[in-house]
Amino acid sequence: MTDDLTASDSSSDDAELFADLRHAIDSYDAVPDHARLAAHDLLSWRRLDDELAELQFDSAVDAAGVRGLAWPRQLSFEAAATSIEIEIDEHHIVGQVVPPAEVDVQLTNASGGTTSIRSDAVGHFRFENVERGAIRLTASLPDGSVTTQWFSI
Repeated sequence: MTDDLTASDSSSDDAELFADLRHAIDSYDAVPDHARLAAHDLLSWRRLDDELAELQFDSAVDAAGVRGLAWPRQLSFEAAATSIEIEIDEHHIVGQVVPPAEVDVQLTNASGGTTSIRSDAVGHFRFENVERGAIRLTASLPDGSVTTQWFSI
């Protein structure tokens, strides 16, 4: 037997083994669809031209040591020239894009669902009946988009 034939048989055997393993895992321990979608969203968390707005303040974390939990919860995200300020109560998110502008704001949840609204002239926006879980916001500005980090509500 030549080395080429052995290498060819080996790669064929490996491919068959991997196919069998893939089938076994998919059949008996499949990754749930919501986990697959969340992983996909984390890897493609934004378009290449979006700018990441990083969490700068979270009243649920930064108010540690203070009696009682500050309600509503307040979060502040900052990018180079834009910030997104939000307040979260039981089922609503109220926020403002700064500097003030009338822009489209999109809420994306971990399962890939999206809701879009338009802010008013001073940048205020409100999402109604927001479900609990991981979400992120994207503001479509005239000179590009700004996307917050994922955060849980």
